[in-house]
Amino acid sequence: MKKENQTERVAYIISYSNKAIFKRLEKMPMKISYISEANQQVLVYFDRRFKRDIENQLKKVKGFVEMEESALFQEEILNF
Repeated sequence: MKKENQTERVAYIISYSNKAIFKRLEKMPMKISYISEANQQVLVYFDRRFKRDIENQLKKVKGFVEMEESALFQEEILNF
């Protein structure tokens, strides 16, 4: 397998203040893994090469608060 075909999965926690953010998240190249409505956070997985694009798009979305790398991500196990 060529290196450019490999994915490097990363997990991020996205904090939000408005549920309108879900419409945008569904259109992005990511997998929504968990939604905590009580904490207003979403756990997502995506390929590292999309990080900058995703972050730039989210900054324009109403209700976006912040995006931080998940401390629970285990790359050795989940990188596929």
